[in-house]
Amino acid sequence: MAILLALSMVLVAIVLLSIERIPVEVSSLALVVLLVLSGLVSSQEALSAFSSETAIFIFTLLALTQGLGATGVMQLVGRRLVLFARFGPGVLSALLLVTVCAFSSVASNTAVTAAFLPIVTASAVNAHVPAARLLMPMAFASMMGGTIFLFGTSTNLVTSAAMESLGLERIGFAELTPVGLPLAAVGILVT
Repeated sequence: MAILLALSMVLVAIVLLSIERIPVEVSSLALVVLLVLSGLVSSQEALSAFSSETAIFIFTLLALTQGLGATGVMQLVGRRLVLFARFGPGVLSALLLVTVCAFSSVASNTAVTAAFLPIVTASAVNAHVPAARLLMPMAFASMMGGTIFLFGTSTNLVTSAAMESLGLERIGFAELTPVGLPLAAVGILVT
């Protein structure tokens, strides 16, 4: 019975989050209330997620990324990248991948990808290159950049918190760098 209830909650979540008139924040809080009312989650468990260091850090990271976008830092860098389109698709692609990788190592890689999407599309038009030739490598560079530092992707943060809950030591800020940086470099070269 609990499995059917859990599956029905997943369906409710899909419906609530797909309705654009209801803000995502309202839908998310409604889902938490429904989980508590259904008995799938205790009220202590539901409220403990709001005090999780990892959740707070992820929200802070998203705010930082929004700040980078709102202040125009990413757009400024993107406009500078568009200027390199005249040197050919190879130069543009290399600079784009390095830039996206660098941004996504210190900000949410998903948000960086979303912020660079219009920049890459404009660059592709200026370089007379199909956008598909730049978009997929950009997505890969963003993912690889997320492996360089602890907060490059929320997966690293969640894993670090899970390790601590199991009695292991948390992942350090640059502990992933010796593996992530060469991985990103090789990935950019291959892409």
